[in-house]
Amino acid sequence: MLLQRESNAKQASQSADAVRSRGVAAFGSGAAGAVIGLLGGFLGISGGFFAVPVLVTYQRLEMHRAVATSWTIVTLASVSATIAHFLTGQRLPLGNTVLFLIGAIIGFQLAVRIAHHFSGAGLKRIFAATVLIMSSVLLARLFAR
Repeated sequence: MLLQRESNAKQASQSADAVRSRGVAAFGSGAAGAVIGLLGGFLGISGGFFAVPVLVTYQRLEMHRAVATSWTIVTLASVSATIAHFLTGQRLPLGNTVLFLIGAIIGFQLAVRIAHHFSGAGLKRIFAATVLIMSSVLLARLFAR
């Protein structure tokens, strides 16, 4: 994602759409969703962290649509997971959760407005750089222990 150009992504998307059958695409989407759900559920990180690269790379969505699609997936999966946690007796720290939610909503609204000023290729580079930085920080913390 870091090195891919916008025009290459659009050409790949058009040729992939022309070749791909609906059955194969549906199976691939379902399988990708299952893997994203498993990883997100096991690791406790946003499924969007996995979904955006999958949607861009394998489903050939442009970056703006991949981000929007990812958040839809995360929202619906989060509702399902939250219900499951409540059914198993786990409870949320309500005060902190509400404050976090308010901050997240404000941040998301700002990000959506700012993101439209970037090209798809620019957003891909920002996403890839962020993943590299976070990976480096996590590795450094791991080895510092």
